[in-house]
Amino acid sequence: MRKRLSQAILVLAFFTLASCTGPLRPDVQPEEFGAQVLATVSARSEGRWRVKYIFDRPHTALFFSRSSGDYRRLTWKPVTRGVSLVRLDGFDAVLMKTPMIAIEFLFTPYTQTVPKDYTPFIPFSDGGLALYTGQFELLPETDRAAIAALHGDIDRWQGEQPMFAVRVLSDQPMVHNGELRKREAVHVSRGDGTYIYIGEASLLQGADLTGVIDPGLPGWLKERVEPELAVIFDANRALWGEGLGLKATVLFAFRGFEGEGMSNKGSAVNSLLALESSGENLRTFHADILIFFRWFFAHEVVHLFQNRHGVSIDARSAAWMTEGAANAMAISVLREIGVTDDEFILDQYGDAVDDCSEYLGDGALINAARRSQFDAFYTCGDLIAQMTAAVLPNDNLFSFWNALLARGAEAEEIAPKLMRSGDVECQQRLPSTAASAWSEQKKSPSR
Repeated sequence: MRKRLSQAILVLAFFTLASCTGPLRPDVQPEEFGAQVLATVSARSEGRWRVKYIFDRPHTALFFSRSSGDYRRLTWKPVTRGVSLVRLDGFDAVLMKTPMIAIEFLFTPYTQTVPKDYTPFIPFSDGGLALYTGQFELLPETDRAAIAALHGDIDRWQGEQPMFAVRVLSDQPMVHNGELRKREAVHVSRGDGTYIYIGEASLLQGADLTGVIDPGLPGWLKERVEPELAVIFDANRALWGEGLGLKATVLFAFRGFEGEGMSNKGSAVNSLLALESSGENLRTFHADILIFFRWFFAHEVVHLFQNRHGVSIDARSAAWMTEGAANAMAISVLREIGVTDDEFILDQYGDAVDDCSEYLGDGALINAARRSQFDAFYTCGDLIAQMTAAVLPNDNLFSFWNALLARGAEAEEIAPKLMRSGDVECQQRLPSTAASAWSEQKKSPSR
């Protein structure tokens, strides 16, 4: 059974307070949303929230699929009689004395980052919050001992992952799947999560974009990033020849000036981008910092367009294709909107040639992940993408990828074999040689 624990759209789920005097009698059933489990989330008074779970069948033992950080023991409290929340060898577990179909918790939103996972609630400086729906997913087990036997490793679990619905109730406006929602937002998935924004911030709207830019972001950065983000989406629509279909959500939160330098945590989930930034260096204008944010958004928005048809991409073998092309196309986008120049681009590719050659001195590109050289997929893939563009009519890498996506839709997967090119296969194995030839013949990067 394939278990998917990816990330999806921000959901602020509000839960009905459990009665402590008798069994819960739920009014809304998970079947109404095509799910086996329904979690309803809502805010209470004084910063407390509640979440009410309704299952399609009784359970006595469950565990949270995302248990990194061990924060629930301090921030969550069961309010249903006979329910306990315990830590079992790496998993947060929910144990019931008798089989139950509905349970309820009170909790305080956890806004700190957690290791190797999405921030449960991303705070915005004006009081808004972005809720990650994946934090609420519970998976069933037979008993306490079975959960402990997993030793915190989700791959050991052999159960059937249920369809899971997170229903967020709020009197404040919400943004979910790129659309403004009132009173209710529901995200349904099997293992996927997403962020749902809840708050009163002004929205950045475009044909392919709904954005929430933290009003507390330093003025020098906000006044540049906000208009440029909309233009980056518009440039992609023009270069790709079509829009996303489903509008993307972009969340940019500012966590303050605490800490030396600059700290960033980025998340990309399906049609959503989230970025949390903080640090002393954000107080005043820095050209390098502006370049970073331009590059981050340009690269990630290209990924949204790469994935707009929902075609599966073989992450193991195709990382150099997707990341490399995103780098090359991001440069084309930034050049299209007039925020970079040829000198900067040539410097970038000069560094890429050097870095790629160094990585390939240690072995083949296809095996870079085994050597923990993940940057090789970006640098070498970028060069391969540029070499591909050099032999295309009008150097049009966007049209090439449109054709690749169409071919991938037929094959139900994007993989290197779809490029059907011996030259590309050679470049994958020995890009340093090809890169050397490219640097001699290609005097300026193409768009």
